[in-house]
Amino acid sequence: MSDPVQVRPPRSSRATTRRMQAEAHFIGFVTRKIWRYDNQLRFRLAVPLQPSDVIGNDTRLNFYTIVVPTDLSRGIRLQAGALVNIMAVPLSREYDETLERFLRHVPNAPVIENAAAITQRRIRTEFVAVALTIENRQPADEDSAAIVVARESEDTNATALE
Repeated sequence: MSDPVQVRPPRSSRATTRRMQAEAHFIGFVTRKIWRYDNQLRFRLAVPLQPSDVIGNDTRLNFYTIVVPTDLSRGIRLQAGALVNIMAVPLSREYDETLERFLRHVPNAPVIENAAAITQRRIRTEFVAVALTIENRQPADEDSAAIVVARESEDTNATALE
């Protein structure tokens, strides 16, 4: 049995001459949420927890917000259900959200007095695309795209943040 790999920090700050940056690679399906904000294309991406070309009702999915910078989005036509391959870097930002705004996305939400005056500091993490490929093929199962679109509404955390 081999020993576990240990990662040690550099001995001095001079040891790291290159800039460190996190990158993520996603292969997933575009959901029905496609919009523009701040002149940038944005969409929700459904990624199966286990690699798969077919998404069924029992498939566990993660949902991510992808931001496509203007220079990368020229000429891109996205549709719900499209299979995309993305390299991206995470970008987090803080914002204040009122309870009133949050409750707009909650089905059968209770009425709370002064909900507009109650705020919470929130953090949103999006992924900014640095490379994007839209696959020419459709999902292996034609129902996969419909299931992704239907299942997106189950992602209550993402919906509440939009």
